[in-house]
Amino acid sequence: MAANFFMEDEPPYLSLGIGTSGVFDPHQDPCVSIEYRPAFRFYKIGPWVYFKRGKDDDSYVAGGIFTTLALGERWAFTPKFGPGYYDKGDGTDLGSELEFRSEFEISYRFENEHRVGLGLAHLSNAGTANWNPGTEVVTLSWAIPLGEGRRSQE
Repeated sequence: MAANFFMEDEPPYLSLGIGTSGVFDPHQDPCVSIEYRPAFRFYKIGPWVYFKRGKDDDSYVAGGIFTTLALGERWAFTPKFGPGYYDKGDGTDLGSELEFRSEFEISYRFENEHRVGLGLAHLSNAGTANWNPGTEVVTLSWAIPLGEGRRSQE
């Protein structure tokens, strides 16, 4: 069976991640994250919600949209975008509590629909504040299917 270029028939996923904030900054901050992507799609675009917590007590909660593009039978490319709330804690000051998250993720899908992925995200207040340093986050994630997509039912 040939892969559908847009993978709208995916199951819902709960993704657990470990990574580093401030990848290109002088101070890096290890972090953990959790993301939920329901199976719902509207014109091949679906919603996501995300929470990240850093070692320096910084936290970020966000939601937005994504799509998943097949790169063959097992590989996928997932761009994501959305706004969120950032609490710097003792971590990096990003200039605002409103921060937008743009991410590109490459993942490998196993036979049981689990995925392992590597993502690069950029957080920025998009100039909504006087200061906009932005930061990058690299995450290694394990996505757990919470149901079945149509692919697994065929």
